[in-house]
Amino acid sequence: MEREIRGWRSDRIYTKGVRIVSQGWHIFPMLTVEENLCLGIMRFKASVIVKEVERAYALFPILAERRKQKAKILSGGELQMLAIARAITGPARILLMDEPSEGLAPLVLSSIGKTTGELKKDGMTILLAEQNLQFSLKTGDFYYIIGNGANVFAGTREELTVHKDIQLRYLGVSM
Repeated sequence: MEREIRGWRSDRIYTKGVRIVSQGWHIFPMLTVEENLCLGIMRFKASVIVKEVERAYALFPILAERRKQKAKILSGGELQMLAIARAITGPARILLMDEPSEGLAPLVLSSIGKTTGELKKDGMTILLAEQNLQFSLKTGDFYYIIGNGANVFAGTREELTVHKDIQLRYLGVSM
């Protein structure tokens, strides 16, 4: 069921399960990894908090190793993992991610790709704004290509492979 959420308070959007991982991470640098993970779920019961944090650590084991470290000393890839992990704690249903691959090492990007695949299998909807074509093709099911502010393509991977002109003009490659 579609609903317009424009104008809603951010806490209402959050309780409906809509999460965002924006460029720049927006992590609290002076808090530990674990404190950052707990921010959005502080009002939950302790048993739920423990379960959600452990789920985040299962998805990103490096965060479990860093749980007591201040976020300010994490690498860019670890910050991205923390931002994603924090976003999916609690009743998350829709995850919006803006350029999650930006500046990441291939190994970190692979880990994030694996995690997004697991989240999709668990029923989460992921909307990805991404310029990394290979990451997008591995992650996505349906694609929109925007050129000069207009939607120039909407379709599946299979439909995109047929449109060589779109690939070359807007993606700079042929698949």
